Amino acid sequence: MPARHPVGNRQPELFARSKRPAISLPENHPMVVLTDTVDWTEMEMRAEKIRAKKLKNAAGGHRSCERRLGR
Repeated sequence: MPARHPVGNRQPELFARSKRPAISLPENHPMVVLTDTVDWTEMEMRAEKIRAKKLKNAAGGHRSCERRLGR
């Protein structure tokens, strides 16, 4: 079972975090903090709601959006 990140994400990680980062960043770097605090599941649900509002009919587009969302 993939590991779960403790804060801000209900979806398990698909890939384990690297133990040796290619670019070393401090733990308090703004992008590290943002990545750890954003609830990515909530953001995905918001994106789907926005897309549903803009969709004119049920035809087309949805499969490609699923690929971008990792489904």
